[in-house]
Amino acid sequence: MKTDIQEYLADYEVRYIVENAIKESVQKKLKDDLERLVSNATYEVVSEFITKIWNNDPRLEMKLREGVKEQVENGSTIKFNLFRKADAFDRRRGQEDSVGQQIFEQAVRDNGGAIREKVEATVKDLGFDDVKSLVMESVHILWEESNA
Repeated sequence: MKTDIQEYLADYEVRYIVENAIKESVQKKLKDDLERLVSNATYEVVSEFITKIWNNDPRLEMKLREGVKEQVENGSTIKFNLFRKADAFDRRRGQEDSVGQQIFEQAVRDNGGAIREKVEATVKDLGFDDVKSLVMESVHILWEESNA
């Protein structure tokens, strides 16, 4: 069975119903995504503001480079973010490991031979008492964790 809506409603009534449905849909979407929308709008405004300032003062690039260098060398919080490994949640959102973490992992791969040599030399130099101490420490840690 097929019903022609125009037999029951005038064009202005159909338009009114459609406009209200669209209005409700937009309001619901705004309500559900308000934080994201505000965040995105704020980002756009701040980004535009910073770009204007940045383009008008070439000293800012030098200050930024100096600030980044200082934070990498001295800042504890930045080290966490600089060498951040993406977790499952990050990967689902399309985020990867931080650039610092990628560089770090590449450096480890590039120096794999030297690292292997150092590990082998260290293991070779371990005596019975060293191994015994490491085993006892590991057992103690496992025991503490299982009783926690």
